[in-house]
Amino acid sequence: MKKGKEQNLHLSSYIFIDMEIQRPKSDDEYLDQRLKTTLEENVDKVAKVFILMKHYFLFTLIVWDIQKRTMTHYNSKLPRIEGSRDQYFDHALQVRDKIQTIYKDFKSDNTLTIDIESYKTCAQQREDSLDCGIFFIHYAQQVQEGKLIESMFDKEEVFEKKAEIIITLVNYANSYSNGLQGMLEERRKSRTKATILDGHNE
Repeated sequence: MKKGKEQNLHLSSYIFIDMEIQRPKSDDEYLDQRLKTTLEENVDKVAKVFILMKHYFLFTLIVWDIQKRTMTHYNSKLPRIEGSRDQYFDHALQVRDKIQTIYKDFKSDNTLTIDIESYKTCAQQREDSLDCGIFFIHYAQQVQEGKLIESMFDKEEVFEKKAEIIITLVNYANSYSNGLQGMLEERRKSRTKATILDGHNE
């Protein structure tokens, strides 16, 4: 969650993963319980919930505004033909319905509803692009900063965003890499020692 005046909750895509396939009932029950627990513990402490959905080859983003009781779906691959069915928004509706049911239950209020809409003017990636992850991060940052969602995100900006993310990840990795490297080195030495001992015992 973000620290400061406005805290936000980010739901991992492991909860809403591969929306096209039917999972075993036991898996769904487990994920539903994890979702319910996460929401019960956090939803009253945050202003927005950022929900990452993973489809087969695409990530999309839902932002739930708690106070307004609205959800907005951001998709970097909207249908090219106006009026065509948006299968990813269908998945967003499933997510809204699931969360709305859980929300009503732990709030003990059957009148609670959450409206949802598809944001039709967010920047779109090219057909041959694999940058959906960059796009949803771009959307999320704009929402978090209270900015209007831009309708354009050109190739140069995408490249710059990739570089920015890589730098962030490298800095994050470096913050614990020495400890991790030491742990891995110690593990490697232990394995080497065990191999040598096994060789002597033969």
